[in-house]
Amino acid sequence: MSARGARRAKPPVHRAARRIGKMLLAAMVVPMLAAMSYGAMSVMASDPAEEGIEAQIRRAGFDPVTPPNRLRGPGALYEVNGTTFRKVCDANEALIGPRLQHSPTLNIDRKLVENLSATASAELVERLKAILGAGRVATLRYKLTEVTIAEIALEDLYDIQNDLLNRKACQAAVDRSLAANLKVCQGYAALSATTSYTLAVDSNFDFNAQGSAAIAARAKLAIEEAAGTKLSVQSATELSGEGLYVGIQLDTRCIVPNTATEPSTLAPVARKEAGLLGRWLESWWSA
Repeated sequence: MSARGARRAKPPVHRAARRIGKMLLAAMVVPMLAAMSYGAMSVMASDPAEEGIEAQIRRAGFDPVTPPNRLRGPGALYEVNGTTFRKVCDANEALIGPRLQHSPTLNIDRKLVENLSATASAELVERLKAILGAGRVATLRYKLTEVTIAEIALEDLYDIQNDLLNRKACQAAVDRSLAANLKVCQGYAALSATTSYTLAVDSNFDFNAQGSAAIAARAKLAIEEAAGTKLSVQSATELSGEGLYVGIQLDTRCIVPNTATEPSTLAPVARKEAGLLGRWLESWWSA
């Protein structure tokens, strides 16, 4: 996939040979490193039930989206910088809606995930403290139900990418990222779920007291802004939203400029495991 529609060129022979050499070496070294890594991980976290929601999402091969929201989903283009990424070009609902396919999750334990809860981002909690008062907010936690996979077929994905790159502003943004030697990749799948937020507040805070309703409305708005969608009020301290994205997968075949002689790819192992082994493999493979 090229930033301007050019086809990928085949790598020069010497680079291809170097890549083959790396693949052969990886075939011998990676299993040994993986076994060592697995041994260490099995001691630290052998029971999946002891892991949190984010760990379960990574186990399924997705990058966690925290807090769950509608802002980071499939179809959009993302700038990848190490283990973090941010949206470059947005794909609206009209563009992706008819092409988005939903199905039950196959590689994640729904019962396990739905029995877990997680704390919302520190940034959102601090914002709520600023609204309600630092001493009133203990934490904001969320639980997931009805976890499903939303995915776009590659044929449709590339059509969406072409539509996005035909927008001058999107093309310019992609060009700037590529000029900075950053990868630009497209989201193609996501985990979505009904998310229930529970706000733990000081027992002395009365949501029914005069003036409290306005404060509670501001707190609800702050959570909705983080979620990127309207939420339903279940009680004074509980909100819920349907179909919020909790994890995302990026296409490992990323956009390349016209001058590229090799494809730009994400290392799946490094994306799936954010540990030392994954980071080393990503940097070694890209060298």
